[in-house]
Amino acid sequence: MPGAMLGLSIAVFSTRVDWWRRAAILGFLGAIGWGFAGTASYGLLIGYSQGGSWTNSMYGYTGLFIVGALYGGIGGALLSMGLTAPRSVLDRYLWPMILLYCVWMLSDLLGWKAWSLELFAKSPERPTETSWLYDTLWLDAAIALTLFSLLWALVPRWRAATGWISLLSLAWFAGMFLLVGVTGFRINPSRGDAWAGCAGMLIAWLLFYWTRSNRAAVLLTCYGCLSGGAGFVVGEFIQALGKAKWGPIGSFPVLQEFGYWTIMEQTLGAMMGLGISLAIIRLVQGNVAVPTEDSPSSWFDSFALFILLGVLFVFNFRTNYRFWLDTKMVNNDTMNLPSGTVLSCVAMVILGLLAFAIFRQRRGLLNIAPTTTLGKAQLLTILLLWMVMAIYMLLPRIGLPTSLMFLFELTTGTFLLLCVDSKPLVNTMVSEKANESADWRLGRGYFLLCVLVPIAIAGIAWLTMRLELPAKQMRF
Repeated sequence: MPGAMLGLSIAVFSTRVDWWRRAAILGFLGAIGWGFAGTASYGLLIGYSQGGSWTNSMYGYTGLFIVGALYGGIGGALLSMGLTAPRSVLDRYLWPMILLYCVWMLSDLLGWKAWSLELFAKSPERPTETSWLYDTLWLDAAIALTLFSLLWALVPRWRAATGWISLLSLAWFAGMFLLVGVTGFRINPSRGDAWAGCAGMLIAWLLFYWTRSNRAAVLLTCYGCLSGGAGFVVGEFIQALGKAKWGPIGSFPVLQEFGYWTIMEQTLGAMMGLGISLAIIRLVQGNVAVPTEDSPSSWFDSFALFILLGVLFVFNFRTNYRFWLDTKMVNNDTMNLPSGTVLSCVAMVILGLLAFAIFRQRRGLLNIAPTTTLGKAQLLTILLLWMVMAIYMLLPRIGLPTSLMFLFELTTGTFLLLCVDSKPLVNTMVSEKANESADWRLGRGYFLLCVLVPIAIAGIAWLTMRLELPAKQMRF
């Protein structure tokens, strides 16, 4: 959800018609990109950062920086494809992605996912020792590698897409094998190390863009890395302040009612979004080239719309259902049928109606969407924002102050979306620059910030040790 909201927001606020036109695609790619690194475990890293020594705390913050950098970097890489790739290139990924998702869903229904997790589960005799593939989505990566290798051989016109996704799957396994299996580098022992697979994928994306001299994409990816890492560190420090009831938080009871874990996550998202936005501002002001619309097909837009308003909602709503079962808000059976089965049928009806509406809209038989590209992008973004709010409000154990904070943020975002000027920005002062232009090189300021990262982490760890926090997890 966060990646989708970021991608759509960038499209709307960019003031560029070409990106307005691709709003649904940018939201879809953002959802995929920022979803990958979400598989990385970081609970122990938070415990380390609040540990009983400066070394322990600094290690925890460093681990969080790595996870945050992967989070923002992969998201920026996927978003870059939507912003810079020709339409014909994006179209080649449509059917391969649909086939992959269907196979993933089938494997889940057949119980293969549960089997894959059990295969590398912890041994009761040695609970602190884990395999290098423990608690990872290795089966999904293996399915992608196998499926796209076959499609590469059988469908020549898809080879550009299937070949690249096969290489990404290999990069995931390479990262896991080299960083965890060979070197034994585990940032949070006894937990899953999916971060290593994400690291392999991020390196693959950077090499992909570098070999094609796509400096605009490298710029956006690197900004995402730095801002994502910094956002996780700052967000966790704010959570530590809340947990310790530091200063005004301890003095004013109302500040203690907020969920500081949620504030940590939202700080990560805010700083990561800020970093991506700074890169986008640089690209817009520098007048980066308009991506080529060399294909008349718009099926990718329709597919992205179906995912954003349908599949994404159903996928995230499963979390609510699990919470309802745990808190006994919903019985296991409804009308002598498993409640999960009943809700699955409801979800299929909703998805069917959405698909029917999109089909009629494409045929010109339904006039439910605005006629302008900006209007469509605004409507889609607002619908997604409030869909997120509906899912969030239906979660139990969410305090009212935290919910009100989230409501305020979404209301502010909606207001800003409604204030976007309908006239696109036409930059006549700066000539259009290709993605390969030297203008998109990373500046000295970026590298200076990278050098300052270890110093900042050391300082934040030192400040954390001055707080009254119980040490729960010790790495050293």
